[in-house]
Amino acid sequence: MSLESALRSANRQLEFLQEERRWRPIETAPRDGAEILGWREDSGVMLVRFVALIDLIPHLELDEPGICGETLEAPDWFYADFVDGGRLEGDEIPTHWVPLPEGMNGGNQ
Repeated sequence: MSLESALRSANRQLEFLQEERRWRPIETAPRDGAEILGWREDSGVMLVRFVALIDLIPHLELDEPGICGETLEAPDWFYADFVDGGRLEGDEIPTHWVPLPEGMNGGNQ
């Protein structure tokens, strides 16, 4: 392989990687429960996923007041951090997203 050919190949790989890490509109994000990085101007980067509440909370907490079937089964955006987590509603929803870096997918493939 010539130096020129190797440089073209490396450049194509770099362009691919840059595109992969580009922030995308949240409307294009996966809605299959996969963890992704979300971003919103007023809060920065957050770990989020689109999933139903019933898939997140332990079954022991299902008897909590205010938790009903409709609330449990409606998929929505949720965030997680080191201490807490919760449903994101209205203008709390991230505006952009990127996939987690390779090897950091939280067990989701």
